[in-house]
Amino acid sequence: MSELYQVVSHLGLGGSNGYYVYGSSWGTCLAQEFAVTQPSGLRGLVLDGALCDGQVYITTQWRDRLSRMPTYTQKLLKELEDRKDYSSAAYQEMDSVLSTHFTSRLVPRPACFTDCLEQANVKIYTAVQGHSEFTLGGVLEHWSITERNSSIRVPTIVIMGEYDTM
Repeated sequence: MSELYQVVSHLGLGGSNGYYVYGSSWGTCLAQEFAVTQPSGLRGLVLDGALCDGQVYITTQWRDRLSRMPTYTQKLLKELEDRKDYSSAAYQEMDSVLSTHFTSRLVPRPACFTDCLEQANVKIYTAVQGHSEFTLGGVLEHWSITERNSSIRVPTIVIMGEYDTM
């Protein structure tokens, strides 16, 4: 939050011209947290694949997305996650296969996507999200802004793709 305030200040965006904030995936959490403070000059939000409640996300992830997977896949994923067996070969393979259904459906995956994965800071990802895309275990697990979103006073558009998980 402090870095976002610094960027807005440094660019002189708090004035009468105003600005819009775009957040994607976990960036929607930051955008909402920022907007509830009613910062000067904020004109609107674009939330792409928005998350507003970690527990709702986990529930809907299983109900709306993973329930479309074969029963065997669902059971195996649940067993591996219950055991927190994220480093096993079975979980790694499952994560790789399932991410082709949700994370990037392009075949082959574009270089920008694979480059991003190769350079990702796993420690930060794990601290925020948890060990996989299919559960939450990091700081987002119990994060919720639902009750505070009523204080957002700017137009907000929430968009998502058919296969998005957030």
